[in-house]
Formats: sequence, structure tokens, C-alpha cells
Amino acid sequence: MKYKLNLNGLAPAAFLSRYWQKKPAVFRQAIQDFESPLSPDELAGLACEEGVESRLVTGGVEGPWKLREGPFAASDFRDLPEKDWTLLVQDVDKHLPDLAALLDSFDFLPRWRMDDLMISYAAEGGSVGPHVDAYDVFLLQARGQRRWSIDETTRDATRRDDSDLDVLAQFEASEEWLLEPGDILYLPPGVPHFGIAGPDCMTFSVGLRAPDTAGMISDFSEFVTQQLPDDSRYSDPDLDPEEAGARLHPHAIDRVRKLLSGLLDADNEQLGDWFGRFVTEPKPWLRMESGEPTSEHSDLQRRLTAGDWPLLRSDVLAIWREGPDGRPHVFVDGDMEIWSKDCKTLLDILLSRDANPPDFALSENGRKLMADWLRRGRLEWVDDD
Repeated sequence: MKYKLNLNGLAPAAFLSRYWQKKPAVFRQAIQDFESPLSPDELAGLACEEGVESRLVTGGVEGPWKLREGPFAASDFRDLPEKDWTLLVQDVDKHLPDLAALLDSFDFLPRWRMDDLMISYAAEGGSVGPHVDAYDVFLLQARGQRRWSIDETTRDATRRDDSDLDVLAQFEASEEWLLEPGDILYLPPGVPHFGIAGPDCMTFSVGLRAPDTAGMISDFSEFVTQQLPDDSRYSDPDLDPEEAGARLHPHAIDRVRKLLSGLLDADNEQLGDWFGRFVTEPKPWLRMESGEPTSEHSDLQRRLTAGDWPLLRSDVLAIWREGPDGRPHVFVDGDMEIWSKDCKTLLDILLSRDANPPDFALSENGRKLMADWLRRGRLEWVDDD
């Protein structure tokens, strides 16, 4: 199913220049007549499965908020009170491929920035408390109502010590909205917000990936280390007699600085290949399991001739960049491979998850690469059950 996103009629460039990482905004009927394709019972069933990240938060408007982590049993839900609790399930798009189409509607943003679709179901009064996210988020109301408020005046980051969650101790609403199904609240990073559920409330949260600097430095340092020759060491052919003794001389520190800065001064080609791998590395518990092998070239041609078209699996993150020789460097779940130049258009179609067959003839290279991705389970036929 395709979803058409309408941000108050704004063109992507207007949204990005006016709101993106600048200020919150509510978009009424951003997805017109939206109905949740997932029922509360189905969400609860997903939260009972192994390998699915889920949380159950009890607590209403005043807190304190208590946290339990899944997987859960059916009895956990039967024992819940009538009010003041919230079930949250992460990465629903990876577990239920049909819901990945919702993320596809945010195609005005870089693909690598899309993190996951989290879905929450809450009884009346359910909340996770006032908090701050370190990333952009689009909050789509999918069922019932939720009242959202933001605090743009208080900048006290003190946390409450009586809750299991990272809840702000101080929160004073400066603006609030009541969201109905189809409405979206966009929040830039760092905006304190507080959501309180009405009866039978379901919210879809589209979270954006924002790698932290410490994590990038750590991973890039490991990448650089792997490129070093075995005999790479500190050296001081310019050693001066005045450096003798127990004192750590400034000359030694200067040599270390030059050595390390030279190693980290990567060009854009090195940075691009490292960063592509880094941002497509899946969470450990979400690493893809191969589907049914489909390696025969003749089988691919038969399916294409019949009008079928394969779709990138929803649990596969793939992006590409143009290499120095014009060939695409393709990054898939933390790995890199290089495709031929004549496959750029095919790549864009496959990675955009467009289910419509293209109106151009595939090259022999394109067919081979598609057959390989089908064999490795990265692509699957859209008519498969």
C-alpha cells in the first residue's frame, strides 16, 4: 500500500528550509483518512515475539513511570489496568514489511537517515512522561487521540529520579495540540515534549537516525587502524639531546599530534566508503536472515517477462554513492560492493522500493546483480506471500 504525505501543501524544499531541525510543526491530515493497518491486538502479539524490541510503561500524567521490557506473555496484557499504560514496539517496519511503505512516503529525506517505525498503543492517560529526543521525529496519530505539548522555555535538563525512564523533572507547556488520526507532529531534536493518550490511542513514530559523534569517532578510528601497515609506529629521527630525561618534551607531543592527525585526515573517498558502511550497519538483533534462494538467471528472466518485479526487503538498509571512476559504491547492511556504471538507474529504482517495473531494458550486468541479490535474500518478489 502506498501512502501519500501532504505537509500542508509544502514542497519538500519549503518544509526543509522552514521547519527541518528548526521548529516544531503540526500538519493536519498529513495522510488523509488514515486508518491504522495494525490492530492493538496485533501489536501486542508482535510484542510477545522473541527478537522484537518492546516496552511496557505504566504511569499516567503525574507518573512515576515504570518500565518493563519484552518479550511479553498474553497474561501480561490481561493484568493491565483500564488506564495509564503504554505499549511500545520498535522497528515494526522490519518485522511487518507492509508497514515499511509508510517510511517510503518520507522520500524527501535521505534514505540513510530513516531509522525505524515505532508504534505505541496506550490506554487513556497513558504516557512515557515529558522527555527530549536527540533526533528528529514525525509523530503520526493512527487511532484515537493524543494530546501533545512542548516546552520551548524551560531548559532545565534535570531528570526525575523516581522513574525508570529518562523523564524531565521540569516541564511547562508552552504550546499544545490534540492530534486526530492522520495528523502529524514534527519535532526537531532537543525539543521537550509530553504526550498524553486519550482512550484507545495508537501513535506511529517515524524516528530519524542521528549518529553520535563519539560513536563515529570510535568506528572511524577502528576503520583507520585496520588500514595501517603492521610496522606503523611512532618515530623520532629528529630527536634532540634536550629531550633526554624524565620530562615529556613538547617535541614528542608534537610528533604524536602530526602522526594521529595525518592518519585521521582522510579524503572524501575514504570517508564516503567508511560512512556508507557505518550508517548501514544494522542493529545486531535485526541482522537480516536470508530468504529462499533464487539464484537461477533463467528464473529471474521468466519472472521479469511475466511482469513481476522484486522489492528490496524492508529489513535491508541499502544506499549508494558514486565512486571516483563513476561506478556506484553500494552499501548494504554494513558491507560494500561496487556495481557497473550502467546500473545507476536500476539502483535508484531498487533502493527506492518502487514496486513498478521500470520502462527500460535491463542490462546484462543489471540482471546478474539482481539475481545475486535475490539469491542472497536482499530482494523478494512482491507477489510472494
